[in-house]
Amino acid sequence: MRIAVQNSFPNRPQTAETQWIRRFFTACGRLGFEPAEVITSADIMRCQSDCVLVTHEFSPKLIPFPTLWLNWSPPVFFAEDPVRGRSILSLDGHLCGSRQISQWIDDFTASLDLFLRACFIQPLAFCYVSPEKFKSIAI
Repeated sequence: MRIAVQNSFPNRPQTAETQWIRRFFTACGRLGFEPAEVITSADIMRCQSDCVLVTHEFSPKLIPFPTLWLNWSPPVFFAEDPVRGRSILSLDGHLCGSRQISQWIDDFTASLDLFLRACFIQPLAFCYVSPEKFKSIAI
């Protein structure tokens, strides 16, 4: 499986995101997955991955590949920002680092009358927003 990981901060080597990417590459090597670090949509298209993991909420989905947000930031960090909200809604799914984040995603999408499928996988939660419903949302 080829997994693209979008580095939102390519010029900042000391962020939580870049540290996580390094650890993820190590884990992928041990599991036999093929990770690829990407920055731009063009990088993702060249990579032709099976899925894309986004490391920051200001990175919207711009490509046709399944795109998941790795969310470990508390909701207060992004909850009131409409640009980040639109970006969050554009993604195919969310891997949440806590029940509180998963609950925020559930509440946020429900407030917009979006269909949400969520299952909690300890310690991560996966939330999926239906693309059909997302297309009609105006934030």
